[in-house]
Amino acid sequence: MPPAVFLRDYWQKRPLLIRNAFPGLQSPIQPEDLAGLACEDGVLARLIQHDRASDRYSLRHGPFEESEFPGMPHQDWTLLVQDCDKLLAEIDA
Repeated sequence: MPPAVFLRDYWQKRPLLIRNAFPGLQSPIQPEDLAGLACEDGVLARLIQHDRASDRYSLRHGPFEESEFPGMPHQDWTLLVQDCDKLLAEIDA
């Protein structure tokens, strides 16, 4: 996608998911560590889940309990944690 199209149609207007945008990228944080951040007070975290049967989404705000994550399904949910770069130096780098 040309940058002009991205800026015109998507930038601060609507979401865009680009799968494998950075091939070979090694994340500086493990999923377990991200979940741990989502359990801390003062960290802005959201858990979005999709119910396929009703095709509905639900949204919950953190902090979450650590015990919630091991029982999560392998799909149909995502965890968003704001400002990871401000919380972890390795991400900031």
